[in-house]
Amino acid sequence: MPADRILGGEGQAFAIAQTRHGGGRIHHAMRTIALLHKAFDMMLERAASRQTARGPLAFLQLAQQRIAESWIEIEQFRLLVLRTWLIDKHKDYREVRGHISAVKAQMPKGLHDVAQRAMHLHGALGISNEMPFTEMMVESEVMALADGRTEVHRSRSPASTRNRIHEIDTTDLVTVESALDRSGRLATC
Repeated sequence: MPADRILGGEGQAFAIAQTRHGGGRIHHAMRTIALLHKAFDMMLERAASRQTARGPLAFLQLAQQRIAESWIEIEQFRLLVLRTWLIDKHKDYREVRGHISAVKAQMPKGLHDVAQRAMHLHGALGISNEMPFTEMMVESEVMALADGRTEVHRSRSPASTRNRIHEIDTTDLVTVESALDRSGRLATC
């Protein structure tokens, strides 16, 4: 590779990507997004092509629900990754740490859940060597451990929220007693 296209010194790419608070700390989220889309596309193709006694699998409510849940989960993850990149670009370090932890906690769960739904829509074919779903599920478990334990990331992700709790003016909060009328019902405005 020409020297003018190398960032940093030769062989330092991973070190640069892993610098403290750098966007490279979630660079593997892009691969996860690609895997999520692959599983989702295969799920859609199967739902449209597989015929049941009642018509295409896509017409069945459970298949529609699994497709919708997967789409929602993929979009949520994509937006979380995008927001993390934008925060990192502006170098708001207090906020980006919590978002990076949230991305790392959501990544294995999202991949596992979408791959499992796709596997179930494919039936017995889904667990065969012909389909990538079992590999995706194993990769999700590897992510959950290799990137640091998911439980640790979950406990760190609300860190920025915990810091903001102290900034809330408690006089602005509505107490339970003030929200209830004399009969104990929720007061209406």
